[in-house]
Amino acid sequence: MRCPRERVGESAAGVDGDLEGDAGRRARQAKFQALQTRPQRIEEERATPRWTWALRTVVAAGEREIELQGLHVHQMDGAAGACELRIDGVTAGPHAAAVADSFRRKIEQGLQLAQPGAPVKTGFLRFSDTAASPAAPANQQGIMFEVVATVGVEDPSIFKRVLKF
Repeated sequence: MRCPRERVGESAAGVDGDLEGDAGRRARQAKFQALQTRPQRIEEERATPRWTWALRTVVAAGEREIELQGLHVHQMDGAAGACELRIDGVTAGPHAAAVADSFRRKIEQGLQLAQPGAPVKTGFLRFSDTAASPAAPANQQGIMFEVVATVGVEDPSIFKRVLKF
């Protein structure tokens, strides 16, 4: 004959086993539910605008006098498609500064056309004289620059560092 204590222990073990069974069942149901809604979540994710459209804008703004040295795009929190672009480049020639500024303006205009109604801001983080590009003729003015552009971001903090002309 068993002592009542053992029965209480057995009984408690049986209840714990049922609780583990309920938790396991709930976990399996949640996993099944997630699998059922996965195609819908993937479709919604694919439909959300990203920043790849911004790359086309940079390409369209390109000038033959500019050597692009870097392009960085960062998806921002907030509105769909909100992003920050940074474009590093070098230009050389008698009007190098004007060419760099024209490039920045074309990027701004292209982004505004691509995202009507979204706030768009551009500026230079870096704009300095440099030795002319190896591809440029000798003794020509060279400008090294970094353009920053934001789309869909209200009052971006990066513009506290933008150069004022």
